[in-house]
Amino acid sequence: MIDYIWQFLENAKNIGNISDDTFRVYEKDISDLKIYLIDKNIAIENIDIDLMGQYVSHLMGKYKVKTAYRKLSSIRIFYKYLLESKVIKKIPIGNYDFNINNSNNEKIPTLEEYQKLLEQFENTREGQRDRILTEIIYETSLKNTDIFSLEMRDVRRYDFKSLLLMKKGKFIIKKFSKNIENKLKEYSITYPDENIFDKKIEKDFNKNLMECGKKAGFVYNITTNIIRNSKLINEQVVGEKDNKNFLKNIKEIYMKIGIGDDK
Repeated sequence: MIDYIWQFLENAKNIGNISDDTFRVYEKDISDLKIYLIDKNIAIENIDIDLMGQYVSHLMGKYKVKTAYRKLSSIRIFYKYLLESKVIKKIPIGNYDFNINNSNNEKIPTLEEYQKLLEQFENTREGQRDRILTEIIYETSLKNTDIFSLEMRDVRRYDFKSLLLMKKGKFIIKKFSKNIENKLKEYSITYPDENIFDKKIEKDFNKNLMECGKKAGFVYNITTNIIRNSKLINEQVVGEKDNKNFLKNIKEIYMKIGIGDDK
């Protein structure tokens, strides 16, 4: 039996330039659908629009809007891959609205809006600290309970390159980008005695984050929950655009050398 999920994941990683976090999100979202279909004795490549509609209702009843839409976005990308691989003849997803930003209560800033938010932090001790915290939450998707239980020694131990966390009895490694690594090093040298992860600063950080959101022109309050989910959504959007451009380029090459349909 062909494992189409694994084929998709390997393909996405090889040509989609996705992060390890996004890889795991795709795997979880699509595997959840597969598990849902096992009880119905339906292979994931054989689902129809009606059954997919039932699954959409299942997601909407179980998760928040942004989580359900993210899962559906992962599933749609998976079925686009199956369509392009000629495994299926039609994407069974229906005409669902995947624009997270259309939800009044579940806003997700675009990459451009996120960059504008970062520009609002002042070049002060507190401003530098809060910008670093915002970038760490965006890139790692760590929750406040994880972030504000750390010590600077936890990042110094691995030369500011990663974190080792214990979650549900398992060790989890969170790698930092070069950008965060450099900023943490610089901050640590400038303020050697400060722990930017101190629980005591969490309230001030949340307040400053919302204030910077207002300065950036957001009409809704920016919270750590919104920042935490933004990168995965933005990577999916970029991935879809890159995939469309990739297929368009391949089609143009095929037409130039005379390969493809004669229609």
